[in-house]
Amino acid sequence: MSTSIAAPAPAAATPAAATVGGRVRHPQIPAQAGNAPVRQALAAGVHPASRLPLLNPDTPTGCGGCVLAYVLPLAARDGQAAPTSRLKCSKAPVSRRGRQGVDLRPDTPACTSYTTAEGGESSGAATA
Repeated sequence: MSTSIAAPAPAAATPAAATVGGRVRHPQIPAQAGNAPVRQALAAGVHPASRLPLLNPDTPTGCGGCVLAYVLPLAARDGQAAPTSRLKCSKAPVSRRGRQGVDLRPDTPACTSYTTAEGGESSGAATA
């Protein structure tokens, strides 16, 4: 009795990105950009916390320099030696559980409501 093992079907190539309605969906973005919803929002040109359009990518500004960003201090948990802090955006909607948006990094791309400490509004055009 002869048994043959069928060759496996060729693996489908992983798509780099799918374009839907002129916008890129689920692109391959490095993991250092944050969790998956954050990476997807940034790839779509939307700020992950405020849900506003991002500034022009040529404008080298991040959330760390915006007056709308604030630091939320957190008490030390069991097993932690020191308390921690999280950077948040005051434009982010508050959830039903009382939390205000995702944790940001100082180099997270800024949105169109970016305001400097001098009171200057954002000068970059929004990306479409």
